[in-house]
Amino acid sequence: MSVASRLLSMGIIKMQVQFRSNKSSLSNPPFLE
Repeated sequence: MSVASRLLSMGIIKMQVQFRSNKSSLSNPPFLE
């Protein structure tokens, strides 16, 4: 696995996690803050 593809996959995973946390914080009260 090359470095470029690794960084790309990490960026996609980070975006998905951030989108999921933003989505859950909209429907649920923030419990991580």
